[in-house]
Order: sequence, then structure tokens, then C-alpha cells
Amino acid sequence: MKYPYYLLLILCLLVFAFTYCDDDDDNDDNSTDDDNDDDATDDDAIDDDTSDDDTSDDDTIDDGVSPRISNAYWEPNPTELQQGVDMNYYWMSKLYFSVCDPNNDLAPEGEFCLLDMPSIFEPCGDWSDLETDGDIYDVDDCDNPITFWTTYVFAPDYDPFATAAGEYCARLIASDNAGHEDILEDICVTHDPPVSMY
Repeated sequence: MKYPYYLLLILCLLVFAFTYCDDDDDNDDNSTDDDNDDDATDDDAIDDDTSDDDTSDDDTIDDGVSPRISNAYWEPNPTELQQGVDMNYYWMSKLYFSVCDPNNDLAPEGEFCLLDMPSIFEPCGDWSDLETDGDIYDVDDCDNPITFWTTYVFAPDYDPFATAAGEYCARLIASDNAGHEDILEDICVTHDPPVSMY
């Protein structure tokens, strides 16, 4: 008869242990509400799933930011007869413009495009193709954007009207590694060589 007493004692101990270890926050008899509460409102659920760095951090925000073009102009304007890198003379002008990119990812996969100008066979190129006074890998300071420039040849000295005289307005596109773009239009220059020279 002693065995039933031992079984009764073990049963009582199990009931006591179960009651003592109840991790119920509300001190009620609902032993599962902690799990429900933790899943719905604890730090992990809030931070990791709804408002943490995975969904709203700087990378996600920055990835949608485009480069910014400013201060674009032609110099000289109108075009002038100048010596080219091959030592020959051409009617030309240089397009200057400033660029910053808050993401600082302009290069190496970004590009610039000079459109709506006559006689451009390859309107887009790498940022490394341009002349600059700065570093194309350090362009995130929009209070001090970096200046770029490119030379555009309108005509050789012996045939100044190979490009007809007139005003030409360029459209400039700047893109970064992620393909985000900024567009600046109506950057105008005049090509009007004096007829009296010929």
C-alpha cells in the first residue's frame, strides 16, 4: 500500500512545480499569454519586423537618392577657335557642371550623358572620362559639389560651318551605380564663327 502514497506525493509535487513555474505576466491562470504577448509586442517584433534598420535604415533611404547636377554652363560662349589636344585648331567650347551624390556611389558604374547636341556619336560615358577638380569617389558633400567639364568640338578651323551656326541647347543626365538619375535641360551655347574670317 505504500506505492499509492508515493504516487500521490509525486503527483502533488508535479502540480506544485507546474504552478510555481507559471511564467504568466498577469499572474492569472492563463499560462500561454506570455508567449502571445512576446510575439506581438516585444522588442524583437517591433525592431526586427516593423521599424528596425532592416526596413528603414540609411541604406534603404539613400538607395533612392539621385545625383544632383548644378551650375552648368558653357565656356567660352559663343564658341572660339582653340587649339585641341592634337595641336590642330577647332571651334569649340567646354561644358562645366557641378555634381554631388549623397550616396557617394557615382562611380564606377554611373555615367553621364550629353544629349541633344549635333554630331555626338557616343553621348554617354563613364565619369572617369571627364576632367574634374575633385575625386569621383568622394562626391557626397552637396554643400561643395565637384566640378566636371568636357570639351565639345563644333567644327575644325578650315570648315567652321561644319556645324551650322546657331544656338544649341544640351540636355545633361547624371546617373549613379544604382541607376538613379538627375536631368538638367536647356544648357545653351552659341556657335557663330564670323564669316569675315573666311
